[in-house]
Amino acid sequence: MIAISTTKIEKKEKEIKKLFQNDDSFLTKDVYSAYDKKLLCKICFINGLSNPNLIGELIIKPLLAYGDVKNFITTGNIAFEKDLDKAINKMLTGDCIVLTSDDEYLIVDVKNNIFRSVSEPVNESLINGPRDGFIENILINVSLVRRRIRTHKFKVNYITLNSNDNGMIALVYVEDIVDQKALSLIKKRINNNLDSLSIDSNLLRDRITDFYLSPYKGIGDTERPDVLAFKLLEGKIGIICDGSPMVLYAPYLFYENFHTVDDYYVNYLYASVNRIIRFTGYFLSIVLPGAYICLITYHQELIPTKLALSIQSSRQGVPFPSTLEVLVLQLAFEVLKEAGTKIPTALGTSLSIVGTLIIGQATVEAKLISISSVIVVALASVTGLINRKLNTSTIIFRLFLIIMSALLGINGLIIGSLLLVIYVNSLESFERNYVTEMFSFNVLHVSKTYFKYPNRKKE
Repeated sequence: MIAISTTKIEKKEKEIKKLFQNDDSFLTKDVYSAYDKKLLCKICFINGLSNPNLIGELIIKPLLAYGDVKNFITTGNIAFEKDLDKAINKMLTGDCIVLTSDDEYLIVDVKNNIFRSVSEPVNESLINGPRDGFIENILINVSLVRRRIRTHKFKVNYITLNSNDNGMIALVYVEDIVDQKALSLIKKRINNNLDSLSIDSNLLRDRITDFYLSPYKGIGDTERPDVLAFKLLEGKIGIICDGSPMVLYAPYLFYENFHTVDDYYVNYLYASVNRIIRFTGYFLSIVLPGAYICLITYHQELIPTKLALSIQSSRQGVPFPSTLEVLVLQLAFEVLKEAGTKIPTALGTSLSIVGTLIIGQATVEAKLISISSVIVVALASVTGLINRKLNTSTIIFRLFLIIMSALLGINGLIIGSLLLVIYVNSLESFERNYVTEMFSFNVLHVSKTYFKYPNRKKE
């Protein structure tokens, strides 16, 4: 029997307990020899993160059988750490620390691997196509993508967030078609943020994107492995964060805001028509309220006579200018939309009915707002809902064009639209222009951003 210094073990335990004082989830367990009842070691672990059954099977039973701390483990993943901080960080991931009389800390993998099963993402559900989605486990997420890209050219680069091993990121890409400049930039920016204490996909996006102050996204996201596989085969880089079911990919360009999951699995004609509807809806949602204001306020002569008379009759008795009407209606719609998303489904449906039918009809009949303004704002708001990816930019740019149109009329609408085009054209996603794919001289390449082509090649 090897002599064991209980003093050294107790000193180590006291040092760790000092760090976890007032923490009831931190537990220790003493293991004594079955022969002479002497202390063999102490096991430190976090209740809930570590599996007690594994501790019993991998540590306590072999110890009681052999009585030798150095030779007791025959299975399991073990490691030795000299640094206490690193050992504690291992424990905070679910491992346990075995305190012995040696100078090193023995780390045993006894993680309580509890995570939800692979299921279909709620936000990206579809009729045709696979039903699996990413979960909060990085290894499973990587395997879901690898199952779809079965080639040795599919590469995975793991990046540990900092020296304390507080998290992990996986960069996935296809070696021979990946954008090498974008890959280098992503690695550089991630390495500049390794001092983060914790990480999430959305937090990481803000730190490595090119235009974090823009209402547009410079990095895409998805919860579907099949979508990420398609993007990787287009030369993009996937960024998988441990603990997050949302996977990022980059570079992300403007036209991708109008492509959806369904486009990959439906008829090319149907997908092409839907893309045109999304492009048209986004344009109308931004421009329509501003165009209405500048025509009603400054350029009534441009409206057909019968339509002008109809609008004028609906505005009789309304005490507010059209600009104020549109702004108030827009604010009311956003309030109702936000309230509907934050309360239970049944109440949200009731709120929509009360807000749109009862309150809307009552305000029109009371001549507080005109029916023409209600129609314009409702049409702009509904078309804005076609593409939720651009919801932020839709609201901001719509308000911008309303103000420009109210101040300068049709000149303000034109100037504001040109300013928006210049702004969007100035954006870059990892050294790739945000909109160049939509306006290049290659007609076939440009058309693929607006239309879907048949998957079958000519024989």
